[in-house]
Amino acid sequence: MVLSGAVHPIVEKFRGNLFSGFVSMGSVLLAMKTFIVVRLQEKLYSKERYVKLYRENNDGSIDNLYAPLRNLSDFFIVSVIACVAAGIIQIAVGGEINGPWRVGIVVGLTIGGLVMLVSSWWLLRQNLRCYFEHLEREIKEEKRNAAEVVG
Repeated sequence: MVLSGAVHPIVEKFRGNLFSGFVSMGSVLLAMKTFIVVRLQEKLYSKERYVKLYRENNDGSIDNLYAPLRNLSDFFIVSVIACVAAGIIQIAVGGEINGPWRVGIVVGLTIGGLVMLVSSWWLLRQNLRCYFEHLEREIKEEKRNAAEVVG
């Protein structure tokens, strides 16, 4: 097949690198999930100030207090699976591309893994921004309270 001859040398060069890259990114995401989700829960979602702010924005309800954290955790897991699947497909199918459907599978999973990776980072960024804003509010409040005590 013409497609096989044109694609195969390129695929062969990058196949191992793509495999190790995607598997590495999957393990990095898994480590991030473990560390960051626990830290955010301890340092943000269980804080009284966050609970108060959440109640104000949700008509006094705290039913879904941890929903953003749960979504982040679930999204990390899906991203890990997508990255590992993209890595495995490089080895399993990537070297034997002899039809357009196989090219579609390899390229599709690779692009899907990359999209999930970038989306995970974006979602993490949003959660960390919320956390840093919370920290800044706490520092301003402490400074204001210290100034009131002194003054």
